[in-house]
Amino acid sequence: MSIAGSSLMVGTRTVNVTASTRIVHGDTVLTLASIHVGDRIHVHGTVNGAAIDAAKIEVQNGVETPGRGDEQKEMEISGLISNKSGTCPALTFTVGSTQVVTNASTQFKDTTCSVLANSMSVEVKGTMQSTGSVLATRVEAKNAAAAANVELKGAISGKTGACPALTFTVSSTTVVTDASTKFEDTTCAALANGMVVEVKGTRQANGSVLATKVEAEDEVAAPPAAGAQVELKGAISGKGGTCPALTFTVSSTSVVTNASTQFKDIACASLANGTSVEVKGTKQSNGSVLATRVEKKN
Repeated sequence: MSIAGSSLMVGTRTVNVTASTRIVHGDTVLTLASIHVGDRIHVHGTVNGAAIDAAKIEVQNGVETPGRGDEQKEMEISGLISNKSGTCPALTFTVGSTQVVTNASTQFKDTTCSVLANSMSVEVKGTMQSTGSVLATRVEAKNAAAAANVELKGAISGKTGACPALTFTVSSTTVVTDASTKFEDTTCAALANGMVVEVKGTRQANGSVLATKVEAEDEVAAPPAAGAQVELKGAISGKGGTCPALTFTVSSTSVVTNASTQFKDIACASLANGTSVEVKGTKQSNGSVLATRVEKKN
């Protein structure tokens, strides 16, 4: 650590100290002049470009532990995730301008490792590494909607993944399960597309619901009869054919388009696997839906 005027250099990070910055050692309030090179500090603040504007600085023990360099300073940063890469538990992403890495020891609050996504608002606590990155000890979702309790009821569609980590859609909402999810009147392995369930869980910052409980209902989703008007929502998969005559799957239902199909917010030629759409059409005798309209959904 080095000190220059009203700024501290902690590892490769500049920490700005302002008149509103609170500096303490235990219950004792200090001033910037009380901080010395070699002190161990814990910085709370917000990212400001390449620096951190300190809201609070905790001076800990006064002297560095021998062999423990600035790269091991405890850090706390808040902001939006960007540039996410890797596979749980080993993720790499950026918060503000700071690179964050997670590992098997990282704890998650109001979210899970698998739910983290770009643009998600988080608070990260961890230790500065010699590379300038922060090794996260805890990642907490900060979006106000993240912890909202949610109840959903409907038929499962678009089921993917392997137990206990499943992803599926209920009532146009993405649901994820994990090792903590409880199942009633069913098992994780028995869940299938078309099964009617009641889901209880918490809304995540990316809009999905992390299920705390999945209960099978006695109802069976009755397929609409031929000629019935149908509305489907979900991501396209299994796309084949050439415009205007395409075939693809949405929510486990085969969809076909023709020259009469209307497209909204997307062109026929731009449809691709993974594109989220709303399809309106007519149920055919073979179980497929002849689309009268395909609308792109964000």
